[in-house]
Amino acid sequence: VCGFERTQGLTDTYWDLETVNQKLQERILKAYHEAVATAEAKNTSLRNAAWINALQKIGKAMKARGWI
Repeated sequence: VCGFERTQGLTDTYWDLETVNQKLQERILKAYHEAVATAEAKNTSLRNAAWINALQKIGKAMKARGWI
């Protein structure tokens, strides 16, 4: 939700509680579905799959910034 507040501040917009909850639910469901897919593909737990996905996103962001 903090990221949503930052977005609202940067764009000078206001989201009502329903919009914030909808966006949060979309993000959580997307992360869950990605974790399930990774867990099945790599034959691992959802916890490990979530870590794999998170570390891949961090690596991708670091490459985009030229850090690695």
